[in-house]
Amino acid sequence: MCSIPWMQIADVSVEVATVDHTLQKLRRKYRKTRRKPKGLKRLWAHLLNIRHLAIIITAVVFVIVVIMWSLLWVFIFRRESNSGAYFAGMFRAANIEFIPEYRQEESHEFVSMANKIQNVVSSVYKMSSVARLYKQAVISDLSTNNKGGVLVHFWMVFVVPRLKIPVVCEECVGAIFRDSVHTSLKNRSSVGYLLDLPVDIDSILINAVQRSDYISNTAGSQCVDKMYANIHGARVPLNVFSSWGGVNCHVKLTAFPGSLVRLTVTSFLIEPSDCVNDALIVYDALLPMRGLCLFLSLSVCMSYIDTLLEPDITHQIYSPFHPSLLPHQCSCIWKFETSNSALGVALQFQNYVLKPKEMKGCDDGWWKVNEVMYVFCGSYVGHRTVFRIADHNPEVEFRCSSRNSAQPFKASYSSYNISQPCPESHFLCSTGLCVEKSRRCDGLDDCQDESDEVFCCKPTINCGGNSPVHPLFVCNGERDCTDGRDEINCTQGMTESISLVHHCSSGSCILKKNAKCDGVHDCQDQSDEVGSSTGPERIVGGVNSVEGEWPWQVSLHFSGNLYCGASVLSSDWLISAAHCFSKERLSDPRYWSAHLGMVTQGSAKHVAEIQRIVVHEYYNMYTFDYDIALLQLKKPWPASLGPLVQPVCLPPASHTVTDSHRCWVTGWGYRSEEDKVLPSVLQKAEVSILSQTECKKSYGPVTPRMLCAGVPSGERDACRGDSGGPLSCQAPGEGRWFLIGIVSWGSGCGRPNLPGVYTRVNKFTSWINGHIS
Repeated sequence: MCSIPWMQIADVSVEVATVDHTLQKLRRKYRKTRRKPKGLKRLWAHLLNIRHLAIIITAVVFVIVVIMWSLLWVFIFRRESNSGAYFAGMFRAANIEFIPEYRQEESHEFVSMANKIQNVVSSVYKMSSVARLYKQAVISDLSTNNKGGVLVHFWMVFVVPRLKIPVVCEECVGAIFRDSVHTSLKNRSSVGYLLDLPVDIDSILINAVQRSDYISNTAGSQCVDKMYANIHGARVPLNVFSSWGGVNCHVKLTAFPGSLVRLTVTSFLIEPSDCVNDALIVYDALLPMRGLCLFLSLSVCMSYIDTLLEPDITHQIYSPFHPSLLPHQCSCIWKFETSNSALGVALQFQNYVLKPKEMKGCDDGWWKVNEVMYVFCGSYVGHRTVFRIADHNPEVEFRCSSRNSAQPFKASYSSYNISQPCPESHFLCSTGLCVEKSRRCDGLDDCQDESDEVFCCKPTINCGGNSPVHPLFVCNGERDCTDGRDEINCTQGMTESISLVHHCSSGSCILKKNAKCDGVHDCQDQSDEVGSSTGPERIVGGVNSVEGEWPWQVSLHFSGNLYCGASVLSSDWLISAAHCFSKERLSDPRYWSAHLGMVTQGSAKHVAEIQRIVVHEYYNMYTFDYDIALLQLKKPWPASLGPLVQPVCLPPASHTVTDSHRCWVTGWGYRSEEDKVLPSVLQKAEVSILSQTECKKSYGPVTPRMLCAGVPSGERDACRGDSGGPLSCQAPGEGRWFLIGIVSWGSGCGRPNLPGVYTRVNKFTSWINGHIS
């Protein structure tokens, strides 16, 4: 039994030996003609083996799959799984008696009630269509109001993949909660039940909030403070400290039931450089409930003007909460009565205008006169207006309609003669103002809307005879009459009612149109020449400038790239266009830098950081009206940089540009509409100022705060990248340089009969001085 296997093994051994012997013979036979592969060749030959190749391909595919899955996990799935949606909610739990212990988060009563409510809220969403996305509910506060029961303030957190964000929208989350209560409503009551918890369906309010709101309110936050006034009339000091950090900090104010909280802000100071996103918002809730922001509450005022109005007797009406901002929703009604039916009511606004309603809605409030739907829209302007009502007993209603809290207004009201609104010697402007007829067509916008300067032919000078010289030529700094009568007595003190006056710092008034920076000391205190600069000794279609030629020219860079231009007004203030900063991120001064004393990009003599951006409060991004902004530097530029850096002269309100002025537009913008590369050297182009009539022929409605400049062929013009830069004009006889305009808008670049449109700077002299003085 044991010998057979041994014989077989022996046979096999002999056979193997025989094969090995044969292979050795063959190897020796072919050794001379075939060399053994070495190094990489040997490895490659080994890898090409069919069995090895299959293993390698499988391994490579496996590695690729692992890498792709890892990338998908890191950049898609993990990111989606970590994205959270946060909601603040509030409702009234009815038929539950509120006890003082509910105010204390550490008390057994609060914890017990909070856990019960939290379980109820969680059960609602765990049984809903968003159950897989729901994470948790946190009861923040329990309070009460004059409706009884307990007000529940709570947070909800959802973990939402990006593709499912619409499922947890604010309306969807709120609808789930309301539907759960609605199913149990009985007998027309507003109180339904969630399990055993009675809930007032009308009190349910759920808002989507930021993650920072949730974090700053939850347990352990150092950015929340709770204050309780437990005695009627008690004063509780409230201090908010910057050490809380740059997040949303919340102060919760409560008082004993039956009382109201009165918040008085004594001071509100914020560092200008750090107030980009700062705000003070007051809610009628213990959480940031947008629907309960106090600016959203409906305010109603009703005023009966019982006094019989007599001519020349004025009184005032105010917007709700004046001088505070207007709320989002409000309603005011004023009833007037004059002494007889021949008199109407005139409302004179300081910064507001009423116009008939057009197709679109009223953004800044709508007005109704009497019960007839005679609707007007209000809007804010930078000048006075008069609105006349030809009724001796009108009722005027005002309603807020702005999405944001709007500016306040006030108006003086008096009676007027319906048959003759203005005195016989006066002209009635479209703005409702009355100006002397002698001031019509004098080159000055006395009506504030240019209605006194339209349909005007060029007047005759009237240098001879007994007729007075036309006001357009009086005291304009040029000798228009050969005998010089038009420039006589131009430095005498005048009353402030005359539109041609210049106001000296001492308070005296000088009758002279272009008294500011004309090289002549007209004021006794010489304030009319303070800050004056002579400037240089003398774009599309532009030529290169030389160093020191335009020392007020500034290049504004956003995130390191050229974006707009500006002009130097003083050692720490620049002036530019508002549309350069119209978007949210563009309004952040931290991204901007100003390059001064520069001709070639990259060779600035001084680079300054921006501390504050002041955009005109009436700027309209659709019409570009009030397109002006001021920029304050963090540090003044050193005086040693002069004359390469100098301020440009600011024109007074009465300043006029004549044919003798030479005007130039400068900037680093594109040299044509099709150009793709910005010039590195500052460009300059000489242009002519057009009349408003010519400007309106090209563009239709342009406001009095705009002016046109260019050439008929369009060969010299500003273009993209020049926005905010200066339109500088030199007074006759190598005089001072004035900032007449700011590059604002236009139709294309360099098109025939389509000049550039600029912000008219002399309309904003008082606004500018109010900020930089």
